[in-house]
Amino acid sequence: MKRKAITLACAAALAVAGCQHNSQPEPTSKAFVGTPIAYVNDEPISQEMFDYHLERRTGGQPQLASEEDRQALLQELVDMALLAQEAERQGIASRPDVIGQLHNLRLAVLAQALVTGMLAEEPDEAAIQAEYDKHFKDQPRQEYHARHILVDSEEKATELIAQLDQGADFAQLAEENSTDSSSANGGELGWFQAEQMVQPFAEAVQQLSTGSYTKTPVQTQFGWHVIKLEDSRPVEPPPLEAVRQQLIALLAQERVEARIEELRRQANIRTEPQKNGTSSLEEAHKALDMLN
Repeated sequence: MKRKAITLACAAALAVAGCQHNSQPEPTSKAFVGTPIAYVNDEPISQEMFDYHLERRTGGQPQLASEEDRQALLQELVDMALLAQEAERQGIASRPDVIGQLHNLRLAVLAQALVTGMLAEEPDEAAIQAEYDKHFKDQPRQEYHARHILVDSEEKATELIAQLDQGADFAQLAEENSTDSSSANGGELGWFQAEQMVQPFAEAVQQLSTGSYTKTPVQTQFGWHVIKLEDSRPVEPPPLEAVRQQLIALLAQERVEARIEELRRQANIRTEPQKNGTSSLEEAHKALDMLN
């Protein structure tokens, strides 16, 4: 499901990016943790640093990297370390804008790690069943196959209904008069559930019997409709196993969102005006984008 990326962005947004200009991040060597695989002027590059770099540069498919690729990526890390060390020597690490970016990146990495762990937690069977019931127990049990003719005025729609009353062919009238793209197919809309349509249209379809059409024009924000119900059929919800993974993802999403809400309630959060007009939340999102 595509909601995971949204959740990670929400987690990053918790990072209200206030920069403490009187503090500086410690040099990497002082905070080093991991298994060293290379040294750049005595500053270590760890296996964990390389694995992360490899994951990003291969688009999440590190197994596809050849030994030559791996050596080239290690060289990239070495070059990055050389440039970072030079930046330190030039005092760039003390610039407020750079300090702010480093803080944002740290917040984003920690937030992402926490959310990733929460998303990986497996819910119990009772929770999965409850989520299934929530989404499918009250699911509409009927779907409809219909055609329609869309016109710009009530008068035109009324005129078309009169022609239908006299035996005119619905599909032909749709081809000749409808302003909707479905006119090329005789107003054909295929199968749909009522809630997929705007309310006046849905209500009108549900009141029709198979083969009948609306005797009065139906108005929506798109114009005036004449609707014919071709058929209807019951809809069975999917078996739980067919949607299990989607339900697990939804439960994980809900768990993360609930935790974020809890943290917000517990926290003392305040914001200050931004000199450049950029909000702290926007900066946090940018930091996460750099990591993804």
